[in-house]
Amino acid sequence: MSHSTRGRHAGYGKGRAHLDEASRQLLDAEGIASFAVRVCGEPSEPLSVTPGVQTALARLTRMPGLDKAHVRELFELDVLVAGRLLQAARLEGTRPPRSFRDAWEATGMLLMQRHVGRLSRHCRALAVPQNGPLLARVSLHCAAVAHLSALVARQTPFPSELAWLCGLLHDSGVAAAVTMEQPAEQDDPGALVPVTEPDHDDLSARLIRAWGLPPDIALAVAQHRNPLAAGEANPLAAIVCLGNRLAGSFGYGIARPDADRGALPALDDRNGQTALRSREVLGISEAAWQSVQRDAPRALGSLAARRRGR
Repeated sequence: MSHSTRGRHAGYGKGRAHLDEASRQLLDAEGIASFAVRVCGEPSEPLSVTPGVQTALARLTRMPGLDKAHVRELFELDVLVAGRLLQAARLEGTRPPRSFRDAWEATGMLLMQRHVGRLSRHCRALAVPQNGPLLARVSLHCAAVAHLSALVARQTPFPSELAWLCGLLHDSGVAAAVTMEQPAEQDDPGALVPVTEPDHDDLSARLIRAWGLPPDIALAVAQHRNPLAAGEANPLAAIVCLGNRLAGSFGYGIARPDADRGALPALDDRNGQTALRSREVLGISEAAWQSVQRDAPRALGSLAARRRGR
């Protein structure tokens, strides 16, 4: 990504001649993050989506009565659309939603249909169409992590619906980066620097706060790659950490399909210390972990067709 591209988005195009290269990079990263939060977290801003999501939104607006299952599928189809609809539910409800069920109950069928219709009218095609497959893959990865985090949560005292929502939103910052006017070289999310590495966890958390969702969800997302980073274990982040690890192991990573295989250590986590410590934090025994692994393909069943077609 060129400095001119970063400056156009970030608003840092002038007055930087006295800064060294490292300082410019930090300003650019912060500027791009602020831009991404504004365009994805501000309800008045048009949201950039893929043609498939545009079609899904239009179809739902034509339904005489909105189907709860179809709306949940829409959440999993595009994580940024999910964020906008959760934001709408937050504005309608008396408390921030902590699950899809909360969002639905806060709005009801008619209000949710109105929000879907408004979003359909105010969405636009991606500025860089070739990033469409990557955005779809990011959302598929997020959906897989949502399902697997919910599966892991069933071995803990934490509500599976809360874990599902944290898993769904954990890489929303990567999705936001993909929608910006910067082509991802070779369809690679790693090319979307400096937004995605190492700052995408923080960007995801900033988006969650912009959508008005609870602080513990933002914190879990911010710490999902290292649930013990703050010196005190974050169990909700540990759940997402394990869901994220399982998703990659079952071929639902963000990397290109031919790069998914072998990207992570074996599922027994003998070489994955962060995942192993996450299991210890949650008190998940070896037998329980084996059960999670056996149940994972069934938990991912509803996403299999999307994965084959990506």
